[in-house]
Amino acid sequence: MIDHPILLAHDGQKVTYLYNIKQNPLLQERLDTAKVTKSKPIKNKLKAVLQEFSTRLHRNKLYYEY
Repeated sequence: MIDHPILLAHDGQKVTYLYNIKQNPLLQERLDTAKVTKSKPIKNKLKAVLQEFSTRLHRNKLYYEY
């Protein structure tokens, strides 16, 4: 998930990596998730997106309703 400038990857259980793509566009240096204050809001956004996807998948509504 990207919430500029943070890029976060999650394996379903935990955050696998976190990058600041503005300061590190080549993704060479990972950020420590415990030290980054923005990681908690982005983790909550990711959980919300995964929950919405799961709900829509279960209800067979993976499309945008007009």
